[in-house]
Amino acid sequence: MDLVRFPLDHQRCSVEIESYGHETKDLVLEWDHLNYEEEMQLPQYSLLSTKRINTSVVYLIGTFPHLKATFDLERRYGGYLLLTYIPTILIVILAWVSFWVNMDSAPARVSLGVTTVLTMAAQLSGSKASIPQVHYAKAIDVWMATCMVFVFAAMVEYAFVNSLSRESPKNEKKKQHEENGNVKVLVR
Repeated sequence: MDLVRFPLDHQRCSVEIESYGHETKDLVLEWDHLNYEEEMQLPQYSLLSTKRINTSVVYLIGTFPHLKATFDLERRYGGYLLLTYIPTILIVILAWVSFWVNMDSAPARVSLGVTTVLTMAAQLSGSKASIPQVHYAKAIDVWMATCMVFVFAAMVEYAFVNSLSRESPKNEKKKQHEENGNVKVLVR
């Protein structure tokens, strides 16, 4: 399976049946019916199409019968939408709501930021438990990492703005002191 686009992926699975002991002259394999009931459903997939192939395979020792059935499947992503995508969107929005909180209200902004970072971390670890493990990044991994970056960026923004705002009054006092000092010198 190729899970690069997981959970928005399509899969093609096949079943092959071949005789290795009886040649085509002794045994004929044919698909009678490849039935699946309309009511029968897979929990995570929708069956898009099926394809049947009757062939013979030629080896050095003879010709053997071969059957192949291919199933095209599309993953149902409604559960992932409800349990992963929508909550992470809301967490990112909540993290960025902190921009509207007064800059002087440090406890509110810090608690909102920390809560969203921790919630995003919990969401990330929870989604990892139910996702197939592969050695490459999947679409959902990229989504979760991007959401984590946005949530973390909101925290970094507050720290940066808070640092600049503390530095700014010192510069203003220093300028006032210099101007006052200059005025005193001029007045004398």
